[in-house]
Amino acid sequence: MQKGPIHKIYDMTEEAKAESLRTEADLIRYFTSAAKTTTNESVITPPGDDAAVLAPTPGMELINTVDVLIEGVDFSFAYARPDDVGYKSVMVNLSDIAAMRGRARWITIGLGLKRVEVDLVEGLTAGFLQACKEGNVALVGGDITSAPCLMLSVNVVGEVPPGRAVTRAGAKDGMLIAVTGPLGGSYAGYKLLTVKDRPNIRKRVLFTVRRAHLRPHARFDIVPALEKVEVGAMIDISDGFLVDLKHILTASGVGGEVNIPSIPILPEAVETAQAMGENAIKWALRGGEDFELILCLEEMEYEKLRCLFPAERCPIVVGRIKADHPGELRFLDERGKLVDYTEEGYDHFTPWEVV
Repeated sequence: MQKGPIHKIYDMTEEAKAESLRTEADLIRYFTSAAKTTTNESVITPPGDDAAVLAPTPGMELINTVDVLIEGVDFSFAYARPDDVGYKSVMVNLSDIAAMRGRARWITIGLGLKRVEVDLVEGLTAGFLQACKEGNVALVGGDITSAPCLMLSVNVVGEVPPGRAVTRAGAKDGMLIAVTGPLGGSYAGYKLLTVKDRPNIRKRVLFTVRRAHLRPHARFDIVPALEKVEVGAMIDISDGFLVDLKHILTASGVGGEVNIPSIPILPEAVETAQAMGENAIKWALRGGEDFELILCLEEMEYEKLRCLFPAERCPIVVGRIKADHPGELRFLDERGKLVDYTEEGYDHFTPWEVV
């Protein structure tokens, strides 16, 4: 374990820990010490001042994103540990930056606590720091307040070369629709974490799908390759493949066709769905929170991209953009015939349930 001010609490007795984190000032000192372990040369004024002073890379454009997570809405401690919540709250924002072909640089976190609990504070902080380390992002500040439940507001700023950010609005007729990895794992994990009578599932499968839901990994690893090709439109899969692809179609004023048999599904999600008597394809299409990327690009650009990856890691083509039915998403079966799938996915104002 890395040593320093942030970790001195781990060596204390439970009573001493409780005494060390009692007030807002205690929390600020604790989180400030934690944040300082992530800083780099781009952070001119370290955490602890009124605001962060940062040094962007000369000539770069900035990308800014924010996400709010609320206990009981976006996560539950009935199945998630505090470090899982801290980790995921950072990763979902790093995913937004990656979805615009950017590289995350700095992060601030607003935290609302119902009460000061040492295990909660330690766990959240450990999750924040691990995600920041994996994403090579500096935690440069934040805010703390009291709240009726745990609430997090995470803001990330990234960089992208001028004119190279990829939005949802650039999909054009004939472009391929590709996805960067298998889907359905997060929803499979959610089902197993929340079901009353869990089916008999192999331990490896249980571990894989639970981790897919609790500890998703943003696809910032693919950004260096995407910088070498032209991508028309892109989005990360947070609300569900169908819903998020529809966002691209709407923003671009085009339609699309998806080949259902081409959709990559996590094998462990398939096994889980079979054990629960459910449809893995629906989980993959509508479950959400896989945080893979949907890409729309010309065939020639896709061929360039293929050359940058081993075959098993290359984004998978699942369909094509069609301009003749704007806003409409059509689905083809293995025979190339149209089939019916609704476009439901996650909505913050309706329960997360895939039927």
